[in-house]
Amino acid sequence: MRVWQATFSQRETVEKKQHHTGIEQAEQLLLSGRERAAGNIAGVTLEMHLKKLCDMNHVPYHDKDGMQALIRLLRDAEVITPSEARRLTRLVSIRNKCAHASSVSKDEVELLIREVKKFVAWVDRQ
Repeated sequence: MRVWQATFSQRETVEKKQHHTGIEQAEQLLLSGRERAAGNIAGVTLEMHLKKLCDMNHVPYHDKDGMQALIRLLRDAEVITPSEARRLTRLVSIRNKCAHASSVSKDEVELLIREVKKFVAWVDRQ
């Protein structure tokens, strides 16, 4: 049991560092004018934390589930409120604009990064 706990703790430490680094990378990319890349990195960080929140709350999901499905599962399990689900869905739509041939503004990407940063901090406090 101790080995598993130590391994889990080490994994958790590495994951936190990766998520923190992901947000930092997104911020740096945004500063260098690479909005789409910044939005995609922030989106990856958001998805990882949605899955982490599912894991923490024993909400089952499939590896292939996208962010919309994860948000729906978390809302249905009452881990997040409908209002929070709508806010997260808005962030996913900004990330999707970054990943596809849609117009995305710097302000939208700034909002995405700022809100993902808050979400990461909230999940990490759970």
